Order: sequence, then structure tokens, then C-alpha cells
Amino acid sequence: MTSKEALVKFLRSIDGKAYSRYRELSPSYDMDGPTLYIDKIQNEPSSASYMRVRISFAMSGFPDDAHDTGTKEIALRDLIARRFWESCRTFAKGNSGGNQGGAMSIPRPGQEILGRSSVVASGSFIEVRFKASLPSAGRNVAGKAAEKMLADDLIEIVKASLFFSSYKRSKVYNHLNTAVTAQTIRSALRERGLTAFIADGSILPRREDGLAPMIGAVPFTSPDCLRTSFATADGNTVEGMGIPEGITAVIGATGHGRSTLIDAISSGVYDHIPGDGRELVITVEDAAVVTGDIGRSVKNADVSLFMSDTLHDVRSISSDNADDALSSAVSASEALEIGSGLLLMDDTSVNHGLLYCDDEINSLLPEGDEKMIPVKRAVRQHGLGISVIYACRHSDALDADTAIMMSGHTAIRSVRSTVTNDNTKQLLLAERMPISKNMDMTKGRKDVNSIALSSFKMEFGETVIKIPRPVADVCQMAAIADAMIPAKDIMDGTVTMKELTKRLEEVQRNKINSAEVNAGPDMAVFRKYDIAAVINRHPEIVVAQKRPLR
Repeated sequence: MTSKEALVKFLRSIDGKAYSRYRELSPSYDMDGPTLYIDKIQNEPSSASYMRVRISFAMSGFPDDAHDTGTKEIALRDLIARRFWESCRTFAKGNSGGNQGGAMSIPRPGQEILGRSSVVASGSFIEVRFKASLPSAGRNVAGKAAEKMLADDLIEIVKASLFFSSYKRSKVYNHLNTAVTAQTIRSALRERGLTAFIADGSILPRREDGLAPMIGAVPFTSPDCLRTSFATADGNTVEGMGIPEGITAVIGATGHGRSTLIDAISSGVYDHIPGDGRELVITVEDAAVVTGDIGRSVKNADVSLFMSDTLHDVRSISSDNADDALSSAVSASEALEIGSGLLLMDDTSVNHGLLYCDDEINSLLPEGDEKMIPVKRAVRQHGLGISVIYACRHSDALDADTAIMMSGHTAIRSVRSTVTNDNTKQLLLAERMPISKNMDMTKGRKDVNSIALSSFKMEFGETVIKIPRPVADVCQMAAIADAMIPAKDIMDGTVTMKELTKRLEEVQRNKINSAEVNAGPDMAVFRKYDIAAVINRHPEIVVAQKRPLR
């Protein structure tokens, strides 16, 4: 391994020479403790180089109990990623001294504590993968600026982010305990007969950019009849609202927090950082959001639970341009297909026919005109064994097992229904097996093109796929785009959509969290429901179907 002194000497020797001389850099350098790995060197100033910096846990000083469980390790990596990102902005902004380049960066972490490929750990070391823009003076090497960047700025970033002594001890353990508490509560919800927990004092409304709680927002308070408590990782107890299994309606006037509560519950499948306001909003991990998506592609979907139509086979329906009703029913069916045990719906983003049945209006319609079957009715009639939380203003919501009244973005009361569910007519959805033979990955001269464009859009070949609800972090979409490449080979008509998405979720999680596999800095762990949303919307996918006997 080459020394730091040799790196400095080489950078000084190529100062002012052709930019391509950077390609003569060694693959690794001992930076007097930390190790710098140079994986890919950019060809021109406008692109980026890929590098890694690694230090041993012994050198970092982080105590063993800060990473002795999987939850703690992910939380510690998340904390380091945040400090590394901040330190890059402090010490390596780039474009200084009249030179171009010099910046170092990783993707900015959002509010969720996620497994990210930018920071990984093994039993013996911590490693950060980052992008670097090697400095240039026109088309030539800016050697002195590169020396400052790699020999000085990078070392300052490492000192600020990878050494325990640079953190307040309380900050580290608060971050870890927040994640541990969230995971502990989440694992206990089903045992308590609950689907979600919202702690008293949580701040649910978000700032416009979604990166912080809204200033001046009213803290959440639980109605007494739903109040419960859980132990926290620091030995204390937290109280709040426990939403029971079954059908739960969230009601209230417009602007008083129905949608905000649904959004918060949907975000509760992830752990959140301290100070987010939703760090103690916890939801079962198999929750899925149901949304309408007008114009989407639908292939051989079984919507028989939620639609009845004498003119079409609702057990195998396809469309190149689905309307609001069909796309809402398909969204619910696809969530159940993947294995969701909790459906989340909001009347602002799903067809109302999926939420309630207006008997008065229906009595005036010609027979057969109303094709939608409310989820509540489907659950009760067909023994689905799932829970539903939905927001609406219709009086039919009072027939739910639980009705939560929102006012001023907090729950003011709750009503429990005595309705008995009829689970005698079990109805199973058809299994679907995707086939990728018509899905083309090529674009121009590229044999494989699968890239994230945003948190709700990716490009596969020349096809742009949009999902109606963004993933939590754009790095998740990058991981989904990466997973779509092996997915194409797996989708041969023999693997069900449920098996496929579960396999892709697990493979990518292992890849992203691995210190042995260099996945680069740009990916984060996603959920199987997210990649299912992408696959199901590819317009060229072919789907075979296997129907259960009824």
C-alpha cells in the first residue's frame, strides 16, 4: 500500500500536466491511519471519481455497545453518514483558488434511518464510500488543490465524522436508542393487537420540504380510550395512541389532520432521526399505501375483491390507461398480493368507491352501474385477515371497528363499533408470474440502462416508469433501478410476484449493507412494495396467472 507522502509527492509532480495523469494514482493509500481507496478515476473534470475511506473500529473509538446489534449498527452508520455529509460541505465545497473541482460528497440523508451503501461496517472497520471531483485548471491537473483535497480536507472530514471523540456521547446514544425503541415497539405491535402507535407529543405536520416538523404545529395527543404505553430503550415509558387491528376510519373536518395522520402512519414503517417529530410514530412493517394512479398500465390483475363488472373478467383485467376506480382497486390488490397486512388509504388519493358505499345514491342508479366494492366490505365478507386504516368524511366511516376524530391535527376522541365481521366466505386472489421477454434494457449504445431519475421516477432502457407515491429517499430508487437488472433475468413466468419482490428486497438489502461488496455511495434499502410498484407499471411486462380454486 502506498504512503500518504507518496501521494503528496505524485500530486505535486503532475501539477499543471494533462488531466489524464490522475489515472496514474495508486488504488490505495495509507493516510497515517485511515486508508484511502480509489476505485474509479474520472476521465474529465465534469464527471466524478469514486473513492472509499476506511478506519478500524479500534481507531475510531466507538464503543462496542454502539454497534453490537443490527439495529444499532444501521443507526450508527446513519449517524456517521449525516456527519460525513455535513463535514464535506464544511471542508470540501470545491471550486476554490480559481480551480474547478475539489468537492467530495455522499447523498444527503433524509429523515429516515436507513441502511445506506454510503457507510458500511464490518466487525473490524467502518468505511465511507464517496464521490470526489478531482481539481482541474482548465484541462490540466491542479496538483496543489488535489493535495489539499486528499491530504488535508479528507482527513478533516474523517476526523469530524469517523471518530467517537468528535461526537457528544449523548448524541450518539440518543440516535441509537431512538432506533432501538422504534424497532422494539414495532416488533411488539402485533402481540398487542395493534397496527400503529403514535406517541403523545409527536409533531405530525411537516415543513414544505419534508425535512423537519412544521414550526408551531400542535403536538399530538391520544384519546383516552386508545391510550397505551411502551418501554423505551433508555428505561423510560412512552404513552400514546395505539390503533387496534381491524377497520379504522380517521374522520374530521377538512384541514384538521386526517391526511396528515395517514401520512405519518405510512412513514412509521421507517425509523426516524431524533427531532423529526415522528420518531415515535411506529407502524407494522407490512403496511402499504393504496393510491389511485390514472393512466397507469395494468396487466392481468385480479381485482375481484374490490370490483364487480358483468362486462369484464375482474379476475384478470388489463388496461394501458387505467381510470381512477380501476387503478385504486389494482393498487389494493397488488398490495395484498405482495403480502401486506395493513392497507392505508386517504380519500384525497384513492377512489371513494373503495372507501365507502353510499346506499342512498346507489339506490337511484341503474342496476350494475356501481362496480366498486369498499375495502371494508371485502375484508368482512371474505376473511382477508388484514387491517385497514383510511381517512374520509362519509358517515359510513362510523361503521368501522374504530373511528378516530381529528381536530387541530390531534385526535380528540375515538369510537369503537360493535360490528361483527363475517369471515366465512374466504376469497383468494390469483397468483401472478411476471415475464420480462418484452422489456428492453438497452438505450442507444448502452446495453444496460437502468437509472433513478427522482424519488418517484426511473428509466429502464428507454422506458420511463413513474410511481404515484415517492419512495422515502432517492437512494432507494437508485437501489430499485439496480435491482431491476437481475429482476429481468428472474422474471421468466415461473416466479410469483410475491416471491420475486421478496427475493429482490433481501438480495439488495444484503448488498447495500455489505462491507464486502462495493455498491457505491448512492443506494439505500427499499421495501418490496416499492419495487413491486415499479415492476407493475412497466408497460411491456407480460403476466401469467394462476387462479386458486373457489
